[in-house]
Amino acid sequence: MVERLPEQPTNDMAEDPQTRATNMESLLQQIVGQMTELTTRIATIEATAASTPMDSAQAIPLPATPPPATPLPATHATSYEMKGLKDPDAFDGTRSQYLPWKYQIEAKLRSEPRRFHTNHLAIAYTFSRTTGDARARIFPWVAVHAASSTLSQFFQHLDGAFKDAHMAETARNKLQNMRQKTPNVRDFIQDFNKEALTASLFDHAILKSMFLHALNHELRAALAGTIFSESTTIEEMQSHVAAVSDNLWRLKLSSKKKGATPQTATSSDFSSDAMDWEPSRTQALRAKWVSQKEIDRRRDDGSCLRCGKKGHLINSCPLKPALNPERKPARATKATSRLKERDAEMDLDNATEVDSDSESEKE
Repeated sequence: MVERLPEQPTNDMAEDPQTRATNMESLLQQIVGQMTELTTRIATIEATAASTPMDSAQAIPLPATPPPATPLPATHATSYEMKGLKDPDAFDGTRSQYLPWKYQIEAKLRSEPRRFHTNHLAIAYTFSRTTGDARARIFPWVAVHAASSTLSQFFQHLDGAFKDAHMAETARNKLQNMRQKTPNVRDFIQDFNKEALTASLFDHAILKSMFLHALNHELRAALAGTIFSESTTIEEMQSHVAAVSDNLWRLKLSSKKKGATPQTATSSDFSSDAMDWEPSRTQALRAKWVSQKEIDRRRDDGSCLRCGKKGHLINSCPLKPALNPERKPARATKATSRLKERDAEMDLDNATEVDSDSESEKE
């Protein structure tokens, strides 16, 4: 058997019963005395307040206890969130449509955070918005990695599968070869800016050179007397070109109503508050003839061989080739040769007519 230890006496057991009763009585008397003092103080305060009533304008009303707020049912928040954005169209694997589809998917996931609160749910929804070849290509990855991967890792896999790696280079080449084919210059400006953004090209000097080079002959002729400063942005240049195009259209319309033949207008006939320009004192858009030494310096410096400026090459220079001042104009030589050929043809025709007349007389 286990031997029990003797119990140690506590303080209550060690105290004498008479002493304990005396202590309790003393404690009760202290409590009663404090309560009496508090009651007296409360009565004094109430009497003072009753003897000096406050004016109604000075009375400070006690704040009313607001009713407890009624929480909205959980179905309200859920139904509002479930509306969100419209489901994007299913992606079929067309590379040109991948980036717009990806943007719509990301916006949809951000608009409904409660619905797509885990990576697995977000990946599952994104996979559900694919179809055809796209779904078949990414299904093996989803089946193996979806449960243990993040949404960003899934988008990295999608980028590798469908994003065009040469999109920027293709857009840059398209910009260099772009020409205005539509009469509406604003449509052309939108197409030009779209390709510039796709190519991630933000150098204003290069963009301005490409844009001027791509305009049609009529607009370039109208801009012949305009010099754009280096501080002019591509947006300001495009705004000025659009204003010139509008004025050309009005000039054609008024000439058509009057029955007159419209004349080609220059930019000096129009005014634009969007930018500063000044008339050119040299031949329109024509580079200046320089020595071979200057051309070699430009080649070593990486500048344009035609105008000497940086930011573009000679194939995209907005200026026309320089004319050699020591060389005779080629047009005069060609014109003289044409006149000689025409005179020779006329002499040959006259000779043929004379022969035919003589033969008819003999008969």
